[in-house]
Amino acid sequence: MQGARFQRLKAEFNDLIGQPPDARAARLAQLAAVDPEFAAELARWMAALDETDLAPAGDPLVGRAVGAYVLERRLGAGGMGVVYAASRRDGAIEQRVALKLTGRLHLSGPVQQRIERERAFLARLSHPHVARILDAGTSPELGHWFAMELVEGTDLATHADTARLDVNERLRLWLQLADAVAYVHRHAIVHRDLKPGNVLVDAAGDVKLLDFGIAKLLSADDGATATVGFTARYASPEQLRGESATTATDVYALGLLLYELLVGPFPFGRMDGSARPRAETPLLRDRVGASADDLVHVAAARSTTPNALRRRLRGELEAIVARALRTDAAERYGSVGEFAADVRRHLSGEPVDALPRSLGYRARVFVRRHRAAVGGAALAAAGLLAGLAVAVYQRDQALLERDRAERQNALLVSLVDAADPYDLRGSSLTVAEMLDAASARTRAQAGLDPRLRAQLLDAIGHGLFALGRSSDAAVAFAAALRALPAEVAPADPLRVRLSLRDVASRFELDPTTPALASLAALWPSIARQDASLRIEALGIRAHVQRTLGAPEAALADVEAALALCAIARGDGNADERLALRLKRMDLLSTLHRDDEALAEADALWSEASALPEGFDGMRVWVGRQRASALAMAGRADDAERLLAALAPAAERSYGAGSTRLAAFHSSLELAQRKRGHARSAAGSAARAGAIYATNLPDSVYHAYALRIEGDDLRVVGEYAAADERFARAAAIYARLGGNAVEDLAWCAIERAFTAFEAKRSTGAYDALVRIGEDYLADAGNDRYRATVEQMLVEAALDIGDTAGAQRRLAASAAARPAAAEDRVAAAVGAFRLARSQGDRAAAAAAIAAGRRDLGEAVNRVVVATFLTLLVYEAGAGNERAARCALARDAWLEVDPDGTAWRVQLRDVPACAAFDATMRG
Repeated sequence: MQGARFQRLKAEFNDLIGQPPDARAARLAQLAAVDPEFAAELARWMAALDETDLAPAGDPLVGRAVGAYVLERRLGAGGMGVVYAASRRDGAIEQRVALKLTGRLHLSGPVQQRIERERAFLARLSHPHVARILDAGTSPELGHWFAMELVEGTDLATHADTARLDVNERLRLWLQLADAVAYVHRHAIVHRDLKPGNVLVDAAGDVKLLDFGIAKLLSADDGATATVGFTARYASPEQLRGESATTATDVYALGLLLYELLVGPFPFGRMDGSARPRAETPLLRDRVGASADDLVHVAAARSTTPNALRRRLRGELEAIVARALRTDAAERYGSVGEFAADVRRHLSGEPVDALPRSLGYRARVFVRRHRAAVGGAALAAAGLLAGLAVAVYQRDQALLERDRAERQNALLVSLVDAADPYDLRGSSLTVAEMLDAASARTRAQAGLDPRLRAQLLDAIGHGLFALGRSSDAAVAFAAALRALPAEVAPADPLRVRLSLRDVASRFELDPTTPALASLAALWPSIARQDASLRIEALGIRAHVQRTLGAPEAALADVEAALALCAIARGDGNADERLALRLKRMDLLSTLHRDDEALAEADALWSEASALPEGFDGMRVWVGRQRASALAMAGRADDAERLLAALAPAAERSYGAGSTRLAAFHSSLELAQRKRGHARSAAGSAARAGAIYATNLPDSVYHAYALRIEGDDLRVVGEYAAADERFARAAAIYARLGGNAVEDLAWCAIERAFTAFEAKRSTGAYDALVRIGEDYLADAGNDRYRATVEQMLVEAALDIGDTAGAQRRLAASAAARPAAAEDRVAAAVGAFRLARSQGDRAAAAAAIAAGRRDLGEAVNRVVVATFLTLLVYEAGAGNERAARCALARDAWLEVDPDGTAWRVQLRDVPACAAFDATMRG
């Protein structure tokens, strides 16, 4: 039995494995009516399968031992075997796995050795969206078995429909799968059997790819180019022809899965698993539902309407899927990475490779992206046009109006010309460039009506402020105020709005300006304005009060703005409410109401993720705030992953010099610092500081970026650089004056602690204690109290001041640490104190306590510190070397440059010889 007939038998057999007995019988009867001999042979294969106890009826395998595992319940079956949930029962470890039985018997010795080598290789692979193979073996009765990571979840298509994911959410879900497949391809593994059942989505919404390495293991039995089992409905044309599987095979299967996610009905064959020879795929829009009722159901599962779904799928998505499903493998995407990159380009509004990049197509893409960016920049360009329309068409002097209209239309034409994406430079202008051009033309335009000039400059300033260009915005607002004629009354809405925004922009540049007093003087006029302006004023005052250290008052203003927003406009101002809720979430986090902040952050992120295409700026803003809330709530690993995913959109949306991008880098630094990745955190802080140094050099934002960079540099042992950052921050705080007194005191403590860390001298310790106790004695200093106490404890233990360390540890013991890293840090302090006192029992108890929480600790600095202490408990020789290796690897996670580890060697000289050997 050779060639295509054998491959057809194998494909039908693999499809029937997962079917219940009635479905098997019906399919065999259907085949017998057309080809009795083929059906009879297939029936013999199925009977042989039943004889190996792999049939589902009655589950006779439940309770049986397979290797070190006991089968508990049947999870499913497919093209390459039957899967059971199983538990390890050999007493070595407690572990639940998914155990797959393939039924393949009679392995030769060399083949078995090859499988063992491949299994060891696959077990070392690690990817967040790939289920790992943990163990493998052979049973005399049941053939090959494979123990895999047990994933409790729903298959890809079912999850997407149940959760009513829209098209963009489905694309992002599919990208997780594509990244997993691309990862295994980089390790020379072809999956060969991608289908919904091999792609599960867990409760957190994360994709897990199953069975990725089993095909590679089983191929050891057939030779390197053999075709192993696959599911016919998801097979590529070359698989159905009996040809070898390649990475192009997986590209095709990913195309089928994406097709199914987008439109539901399968493009080829019937849904019962039968297949026909592959033709080119039909267009997505032509397959949205087989009937009118089905079409409504498919669209509803994607949270849209039938017409909207057809429009969404037309064009780029059709071309992308069609290219992946070419019958000729050479015409498909060259790799999964190329396929995924085109989907990402579509999501971000960039031209895709699946369509010819004609001038017309690039123009449409530009318009789409440009319109979205304008909306994301707080309606900057729309403000220009709206202000112009109001000034042109609402004047009451017809002759003068006609004259003004001619000049103003000329201005509009010049602005549109400035935004031409196909000018001689060969690249599109950004929103910021358009605003710059608009500002220059507005100021240069002779004879322009003064009120119109002020309106245009107001719109320009508002857009620049939204982009984080506070200096340019302040110039625009000041120019707009100067443009207003003297006869415009103080209570005129335009003058009030400009005065309000002028206060906000000047305060952003210099927090020492008397912003609260200026706002108080404006408030009687603000109170007489419409709801929109009052809401904006409350938001600005909230920002000022938060910056000045009054978060409770700021929260009250935000709550008042939200209430006014709901009363005044109902559902017509969703974006404005979203911005206010973000401010509220940030204030809740500032006030240490972490549970409330995180709940609001999750709700906001859900809403932002559902926004239509083109709202990248809003998603980045919401995502950054959510990440900060996650980090403060002890979930820094989730925060860092979220920010890493958002980073490309942040660069795109904000631009390289925007202070909004600086704030994004600061949020990333927070997550990295909370995880203890100090070197990476220092880099993020430096990037934020560089932007602030250009845009807001004398602001609290610049000072804060310098401070946190200094913190991170001190952790990795770069003491001189850290001190320089603290000194620069202190100079800024000194210039800011009264509102920065506590921050200035904190910089002094940081410099003293850095000097102590560098010198470890009695004089440096005494200076640190004096400065630290002065800070703690001031009743007004609250923000850094716990951190100062911790610094003094660490310094006391380092210098040998046992009594001082014991006193401060006792004072802080009442506050029970909640996070695992806090408990590990407490164990570190207790161990060091016990060791200095010679109390071996207390030291052993502290080590035991730290080990209990070590696995859950996220902060790598804390973990590395604890592992370093374990060296003191080690014996000689190999045991000490092993613990030194653990400590070294942990410190290299904190600081890949190795500086932090070299600093540690002065405290653990026992590792010096080991380190020299490693470097040698």
